[in-house]
Amino acid sequence: TSETGGSTAARDRTVVGGQVGYARSWISTNNDSLNALSEDRQGASVGLFLRTRVFKAVSLQPEIDLTIKGGTFPLPGTPAGYKTNLEFGYLEVPLLVRFAPSLSGRGRGFRPVVFEGASAGFDLGCTVATTNPVDSIALTGCEETFSSVEWSWLVGGGIQWNLQGVSLGLEGRYMEAITSFTDSPLEPKNHLFA
Repeated sequence: TSETGGSTAARDRTVVGGQVGYARSWISTNNDSLNALSEDRQGASVGLFLRTRVFKAVSLQPEIDLTIKGGTFPLPGTPAGYKTNLEFGYLEVPLLVRFAPSLSGRGRGFRPVVFEGASAGFDLGCTVATTNPVDSIALTGCEETFSSVEWSWLVGGGIQWNLQGVSLGLEGRYMEAITSFTDSPLEPKNHLFA
């Protein structure tokens, strides 16, 4: 019995899983009037994670996520009615500290979850689309002035349902870039809610 218990404890210490869900992203600058005219981008988020328990209710969770960030806004100096849509693809590598206390004391059932951490996002490519008042679109690729790595912090929470050998969760997370994606006085930064 002690060997079985030890084996179960060792197995439960590390968990591998996947996540998929809805995502909304937007770009903010240090110009409030420009931020008021910006538009969000809707999409999806997917990823894989490895969760390792370090204390009874505390785990470390490195992830590999594929995210699409960006948004639409009028650039300063462009004619009235023109908008620019920026779409960035990132391979995100977050490292999260996760707190999930057991409410039942047996490890099964529902658990509240909170987490926070930092992430490095590696640029996979981007698209710039400009729309004018007559709805024509000009598409271009990434400019060389865009950063190849984006550093972000993130926080989130939710609920986790533990069954025998399976865990399901419903979580929300907010990610905000610490660094600007381009060298500009406006300091544009990506935000993501997933």
